[in-house]
Amino acid sequence: MGEILFIVLVLAGLGAFFFRQPLRRARRLYAAAPVETVIEPVAQPACRATAEPTAESVAAVAGEPTEPTEPTEPTEPPPVPAPPERAAVESPSVQQTLAWRLVQRISQKPGLRQTELYRQFPRENRKNLQAALLQLDREGAIRRQKEGSSYRLFVR
Repeated sequence: MGEILFIVLVLAGLGAFFFRQPLRRARRLYAAAPVETVIEPVAQPACRATAEPTAESVAAVAGEPTEPTEPTEPTEPPPVPAPPERAAVESPSVQQTLAWRLVQRISQKPGLRQTELYRQFPRENRKNLQAALLQLDREGAIRRQKEGSSYRLFVR
């Protein structure tokens, strides 16, 4: 009798566990899904009293047939252009001017840390700065000396 009760309890526990797994997964997916707000147009109530009745409204109240009017198409606002995204690597002329500015800044402060240099160019993409500094190092224009998690920069 005790063995049967034990088996029933184990099976009930396993059933509850495996029954709740899909529910947990569904809750997790539901919580991670982006919330989309759907705004549906609300029908405006018909206005019963107007300042001046139109010919169409008088004919509709009287039950007379009216001439079909052409439906007016709603005007759509002009599309708003998306803001230009920064490319990971910009054109060669932009990189050349960036490289020139980098060399100028490094020559003003020899031994400047690369992380400090990022703060001096707040409008530049960090990946572009890293690529330009690496290219300048490979070309021999600057020397990068590893220090901790950054580099000290010197003009050659």
